[in-house]
Amino acid sequence: MMVSLIFCLHLLRFLRFSEMPWNPLLHRKKAILFLAIGGLILAPPTFTADIDKYIGLQISQVNFLSDDPIEPSKLQGIVAVATGQTFDPRSVRSSIQTLYETREFSYIEVDAESLDEGLAITFRLRPNFFFGDFRLGGDPVLRSPLSRLTPLPLGEAYSPKAVQDLLAKVQEALRNSGYYQAKVIPNIQFLSQRKLVTVEFLVQAGDRAAISKITLIGSPLLEEKEILDKMKLHVGSFFDNESSNGDS
Repeated sequence: MMVSLIFCLHLLRFLRFSEMPWNPLLHRKKAILFLAIGGLILAPPTFTADIDKYIGLQISQVNFLSDDPIEPSKLQGIVAVATGQTFDPRSVRSSIQTLYETREFSYIEVDAESLDEGLAITFRLRPNFFFGDFRLGGDPVLRSPLSRLTPLPLGEAYSPKAVQDLLAKVQEALRNSGYYQAKVIPNIQFLSQRKLVTVEFLVQAGDRAAISKITLIGSPLLEEKEILDKMKLHVGSFFDNESSNGDS
């Protein structure tokens, strides 16, 4: 019991660092042999003790489980573990690497259970999702579409960091347009059948900043009014960083 607790603590720390959600349904009362997140293959601290119990046993079942749609028959054809084989931890490790290299999975866990008829090996999988669409929603205050604000990672594997980076770009564009109190809420939808992610950034613009005072510094060649007319800036007009930096 203590062994399982120690491993779970290590795992929770790793999941927190990698921004992966903890799913208690993945963890049953079976020996966890390997765990792979983001291509990093881990083993619990009790790895050697657990493996020693199974070396030499014949594999009677190879299962593939996921909360999302997967194709077990296809996966069975690419892993190095098969029914009728004698258990070899190197084959399990090789199978995890092969599954990860398909780019279809972000989380791979392998556990073993000793049954009367032999050893049951179970691959618990969380598929990768790929960015399929990005859009702006809510208050239509930005003049430029999202694709003009920043390159979009269409077709790339989903990651929370990519969403946060895009969110920062939207917030920057809003500030540049004078919406300093704007809120942006990312609405993320996972389409399980197609393994796609759509992200809509919902904008709550709030009040737009207005210019209360304009001060010119230096020795301009033109009159103040002429300069402000060229810059299209006037007291009371809405602030727009593009306009204020447009002419020099």
